[in-house]
Amino acid sequence: MEPKKIIYYEDELNDDFAKTNISQKHLGDNFKYIKKNVIWRFFSWLSYYMLAVPILSLYVKIAFGVKFKNRKAEKKLKKTGYIVYANHTHYIDAFVLQTAGIRPKRAYILSSPDATSIKGLKGFVQMLGSIPLPTSDLQYRDFLKAVEYRLNKKCAVIIYPEAHIWPYYTGVRPFLNSSFYYPVKNDVPVIAAATTFRKPKKKGKRPKFTITFSEPFYPNNNLARKVAQQELRDKVYNYMVDVTSNKDNFQYYKYIKKGT
Repeated sequence: MEPKKIIYYEDELNDDFAKTNISQKHLGDNFKYIKKNVIWRFFSWLSYYMLAVPILSLYVKIAFGVKFKNRKAEKKLKKTGYIVYANHTHYIDAFVLQTAGIRPKRAYILSSPDATSIKGLKGFVQMLGSIPLPTSDLQYRDFLKAVEYRLNKKCAVIIYPEAHIWPYYTGVRPFLNSSFYYPVKNDVPVIAAATTFRKPKKKGKRPKFTITFSEPFYPNNNLARKVAQQELRDKVYNYMVDVTSNKDNFQYYKYIKKGT
């Protein structure tokens, strides 16, 4: 079956094909990452468990045929916070792991400031678990405290280290070790989640999604921080490459580097 679409790219690290057309807004130097107000926390719990989890988990199952493999790896970490690293292949990445892949543990997601730039939805996406990346140096300390706070509460934090969406991409793009600072600093385990695609039974239909979890990886406290970050990064990257290299990973869109 021929790919439905061919996409030409230049830069694997920086090209983005999400096409959200969202005008990113500055968070504000006084942006509050952690809200402890009882009313806020109640509506956050309600929005997450009564709306997002039942509705969106059903949606991804029906519309995208999402299946999970090796979910038992998560059960090994029920008494600790941990970080999930995943390849970024679709707009449903914004919620599929949160609402359907990781439960009953509460999950948060490191997101682009785009998520909090949509008029009227800034508070709601925070209630659902968005932790936006800082837009200024003044916000960075509070951002780090928010990640630490959620991990200390034994929550899961989801990170897409590729940063940009490449729809239906069947490979793994290079990513830096910078986001592996969080598990090393907070001494928490990580799990890799690799998305692959199942060939549709009927011509013209979209492929179905399979998300495969790795066994937990742990930071090596005997190494210097940068070295420990690189070691974790390599374990996650190699796992993703191994899973996505499966011959059954269906190529719906084909990506070609310009000039090749």
